[in-house]
This record gives sequence, structure tokens and C-alpha cells, in this order.
Amino acid sequence: MNHKFWLLSIFVILFSNDVVALSCTSTQDRVFAECNKGDCKNFLYVVEVSAHSHCSRRPTIEQPPVLVKEIFEFEIRNSEFRGENGVYEMVLRSRLLSNSYMFSNIEEYRLYSEKTKQNEYPRGVLNRIADQSIEKLETEWKLKEKKGYQKMLFFKVLDWILLIVASILLVYSIIWFFKWQRLLISVKWVIFAITIQVAIFTIAFESMSSWSMSLITLLGIFIPGIWLYQITSFINLWWSNRART
Repeated sequence: MNHKFWLLSIFVILFSNDVVALSCTSTQDRVFAECNKGDCKNFLYVVEVSAHSHCSRRPTIEQPPVLVKEIFEFEIRNSEFRGENGVYEMVLRSRLLSNSYMFSNIEEYRLYSEKTKQNEYPRGVLNRIADQSIEKLETEWKLKEKKGYQKMLFFKVLDWILLIVASILLVYSIIWFFKWQRLLISVKWVIFAITIQVAIFTIAFESMSSWSMSLITLLGIFIPGIWLYQITSFINLWWSNRART
């Protein structure tokens, strides 16, 4: 079987693949509080922050800003829960990746709420939590916060390990190509080397929005330069052999 045909086929298949754009959803803040006929206390504020990658999230507990408390009480007093007692949760969807709210004060939020339907973005979603206390909720979210942080550390270490392995394989693939140019190894090793490069490039490209290592992206940019050199070298070698025959 013609090895040169398979070598060219690898590049044809690679560059004929469709490109899929990846995007990330906005973060969500959760506010919990005990309310008695619209008056709320014991706030628990859970914020989603970036984890090991651009798109992944992990919860962290923070002190709620004054605006968040005011929005929470505003929603309670304008809901069917205004005359009841209990523990409530509100999901704020107005918090974007910039980590800033689109409202600077409660008056702006009030004016916006009058013009916006309850089910439209980005108003808060209010729910009553049955058979739960703030203390129990805080314990549960602290555990989620701890697990989220541990998961982030695990994936950061994994990123470095994968980067080191990918870099070593990439170096070896280049060495094999040079050896093939000098007729020290067969063309099968070149096919294997380019297959490794294609695999690394594909993983790097598909993981741009899920891996935290910016060097992974650099591999995806660096490898096409290697391919350009290899294609040029392959064409020159093929042309030289053809001229001799």
C-alpha cells in the first residue's frame, strides 16, 4: 500500500473537519434567607466563580452585598410569599462573567422589574425551601464549596500532567520525522508521528474552553507550523525522488 497516499490522507481528513464554536453560560448567584412577612435575616450568599477552566464553575460563600439583600427583600415583598414565614432562595441571573451587576442600586432594579416579566432574563427567580434551615443549607453549601475547590486543584494538576505528556510526544514525533528525512526509519514512523500530532492538535483545539492551561492552546497554534514545514519537506522530497526517476 502506498504510504505517501496515507500520509497525504491524514492532512486531507484533518483540514476537512468542521469547526465547532464553544461558548459558556453566565454565572448564577444564589441567595438564601429566613423571612417573616417580607423582613429577612440570616442571609447566605453563594456565588459561582470560575474553576479550573473558563467554562467550569464552582460555588463559594461570600458576604452578601447590600444590593443583593435589597433585591431579595424586594422580590419577597412583591411575591405570593410576602405574608408568609420560611426559608427562601433566589437565583440571580443578572451576574455575568464580568462579575458585576447590571444594577447599581435597588431603585434601578425596581424600575427594571416593572417593565420586565417575571420569567424573563435577568430578574431573580424566587423559590420557597421546605423543611430546611439556614444552618443546614450553610453546611451543605460549605461542603459543595470544599469539593469544588478540591476538584479545581485536581484538574489543574491533571492539566500540567497532560501538557507534559503531550509536549514529550510532540518532541518525539518531530524527531521521528527528521529521522525519516535522513532515511534512518521507515515511513510508517512518520505516519505514526503525524497521527500523534493530529491527536494533540485535536485535543488542544476541542479543549480551548475546558482546559485552564494557556500553553495547551499554544500547542494548538504551534503544531500547524510544524505541519507546514513537514508538508513542504515532504513535497520537496517527493519532487526530488521524482526528478531522479
